[in-house]
Amino acid sequence: MKVLLTSLYFYPEKVGISVTATDCAKFIADFGHDVSVICGMPFYPEWKIHRDYKNKLWTTEKLENIGLKRVWVYVPQKPSPIRRILHEATFSFLVLLRSIIQRFDLLLCISPPLTLGFVSVLVAMVKRKKLWFFVKDIQPDAAVDLGMIRNKKLIKLMFWVEKFIYARSEKIIVLSEGMARNLMAKGVPRAKILIIPDSIDVKELAPRKSGVSIFRRRYALDDRFLVLYSGNIGVKQNPAIIVECAKLLQDDPEIFFAVVGEGAMKKPVQELINKYGLSNIRIFPLCERFELGDMLASADVLLAPQRREVKDIVVPSKLLAYFTSKRPVLAAAHPSSEVAKIINGNQAGMVVAPEDVKAMANGILSLKMNKNKADEIGERAYRFLSSTFSHEIVKEKFYKPLFAPSYPDADGMNKRGSQSFASAAATKRKNLCRKNKDFTLKGQTERIMREL
Repeated sequence: MKVLLTSLYFYPEKVGISVTATDCAKFIADFGHDVSVICGMPFYPEWKIHRDYKNKLWTTEKLENIGLKRVWVYVPQKPSPIRRILHEATFSFLVLLRSIIQRFDLLLCISPPLTLGFVSVLVAMVKRKKLWFFVKDIQPDAAVDLGMIRNKKLIKLMFWVEKFIYARSEKIIVLSEGMARNLMAKGVPRAKILIIPDSIDVKELAPRKSGVSIFRRRYALDDRFLVLYSGNIGVKQNPAIIVECAKLLQDDPEIFFAVVGEGAMKKPVQELINKYGLSNIRIFPLCERFELGDMLASADVLLAPQRREVKDIVVPSKLLAYFTSKRPVLAAAHPSSEVAKIINGNQAGMVVAPEDVKAMANGILSLKMNKNKADEIGERAYRFLSSTFSHEIVKEKFYKPLFAPSYPDADGMNKRGSQSFASAAATKRKNLCRKNKDFTLKGQTERIMREL
């Protein structure tokens, strides 16, 4: 089976959707399918196209046995709502031009951006192929809840596009039950939704067994109580609370805050640090993947702050990376958020109220004064991760029933009670051979215009 995966983000980008998209492509390819990817030039989270990809309209390359076709991406120097829309729309248009001439049996679109989902619907309809829509972030809700978009007409359009995509996708993949409930509240049938959580290579990020941390040694942090944040420095993460917490604890000479990452809020965070004249906090660049495990394990506390509005619209992948370190995680998140549910439900860390600086500071001090408690939390999180979100488990439990040709039983049904894609391919090809006006380009255009 030929699978075409489209994603704005992909390897070698180090965080967020890129990791999900790359793992997804590899897992499907491991089951013997011919996987191709159309993606953007790597730019995230620095918001700057990587040096080797500058001034290129498109490139073709290989990642193991996966063929990659990269297209140019407009990357604004100062991201704003309007510039982000232009950024996503130009990429989606170029994907339309590339994917319309691509041969595939299944189109798997990873969102955000929402515009890519809209384009994928058009391509799937014209080429009469199946579309599976993988929702990493529920973009319309996030944009509205976080105040990133306030124009009522634009908000209405975004929710219409979302509904249009859901209605025309054969399957919709989400990361959690909370995200599934969000979609069902919008009228999406439960039978249409698949839950496939993020996963992580536990062995790849295993901490060093002995010796001084490379990260601590490199930045002369050997004797400090290290409170660390790693990942995208963006709006959803509310990074300003880390600076405020550092200000509150600046009289404790042992505590040092490290913010490791890139993102749209990096400059405002640095400006806030400078404004307060703080010497107990510093922003560091993202490390290479092979150094990530060592860096996370070097921390005494790992921070996972979120805006109070973030509930069921996203499941941060950084949480899984944190759990590999066996270090305690302190989240500042809404109690009904996916982060809070994962941590509280498995005693895998501490959760305090979002945007509550004093509560976060008290949590840090509590872990600092009780090392045994901190170690127990870290060990518990690691055991939970290893038994639930490792590559091997997620691949076996969630991808195999959908993509392993030999997995379904005699009647072509997998263990979830739905027909696997592999067993349904022949039936679909027969159905596509039938004369049907709605499957012509003219018919599809008329159908879309009626929707508008």
